[in-house]
Amino acid sequence: MKVRILILALFAVLLAGCVQTSQRAPSTRSPKAVKVRKFTELTGTRWTLSVLDGQAIVPSSTGWATPGIDFADDGQSASGFSGVNRFGGRYIQDGAALTFGPLAMTRRAGPPDLMETERRFTRVLSGATGWRQRGADIELIAAKQVGAVLTPLAVKK
Repeated sequence: MKVRILILALFAVLLAGCVQTSQRAPSTRSPKAVKVRKFTELTGTRWTLSVLDGQAIVPSSTGWATPGIDFADDGQSASGFSGVNRFGGRYIQDGAALTFGPLAMTRRAGPPDLMETERRFTRVLSGATGWRQRGADIELIAAKQVGAVLTPLAVKK
């Protein structure tokens, strides 16, 4: 009988400890502060497409790469992958203004859903008028709204 009471008392203490832990106030100290790089230029970073026309881009389960763009260090040319095909062309960035010249593309066919993503992504690039940083990501502005969100994949500098 004494053993049962001892076990129940021990269980009650453990249970009380769990309840007490879950009701603690959140800590004001963060474990590690994440430093977000402030981008003034788009060069020096490889960007991957994370949101297009308000929809999250999910990596392909069939092995196709995620669309993205790389702004060359010359500050004038960009190249990337649009879903099925590779592209390249000129761009002009002046502060928050951003426009792309004609984009040259390969002409490979692919799955219909990826071809649709490619069509929409190249439409955003061709219609881009600006960009802005939001956290670590950048947003491409086309038709006065966010057309695409790009996430830094690799910082080269």
